[in-house]
Amino acid sequence: MKAHKRYSLILFFLIVMGIVMMGLQVCGAEEEKKEGVAAKKQPPRSVPVIPNESIITGEVLSYGILSSSLLEIKPAMSLYKLEILVKTFEDIQGKRNFTRDKVGKLISIYSKEKLSAELFGKIIKSRVSYSGDERGGMFWIGEIEALGAKAK
Repeated sequence: MKAHKRYSLILFFLIVMGIVMMGLQVCGAEEEKKEGVAAKKQPPRSVPVIPNESIITGEVLSYGILSSSLLEIKPAMSLYKLEILVKTFEDIQGKRNFTRDKVGKLISIYSKEKLSAELFGKIIKSRVSYSGDERGGMFWIGEIEALGAKAK
C-alpha cells in the first residue's frame, strides 16, 4: 500500500508540474505577443544610402519652388525642384553613380539654394547625389551650370 501512495504522490507531482509548465508557456507567449506589439509601434530603423555622386547633363523640363513640409522635411524651408530629362552621365572617381540607369529618363533634383527660373528649357550640367534610405530618397543638386538653350 505504501508503494501505491508513493506512486500516487509522484503521479500527482508530475501532473502539477505539467500544469505549472503549461502556465509558464502561456504567460511567456503573452509576453512575446506584447513585445511584438510594442516592436510594431516603434518606427523601423533605416539604413542610409551609401555615399554617391555623379555629373549629369540634361534638359530642364520643369522648374518649381515648394515647401519642404510637402516632402516631410523639417524644418520647413523653400526647396527648388528641377525635372531633368537626363541626356548623359559622368562617373566621379571613387564615388558610386546612381544615375547610370537614368539616361533618357525624367528625374527630379532638389536644392536648398535658390535656383534661377531662367534654367527652365535650358540644357544644364549638374553634380548630383542621391540621399535617402531603403524607403526612398531624392537627388540633390551640388553644382549646376547652364550650358545653353535646347538645340532645336
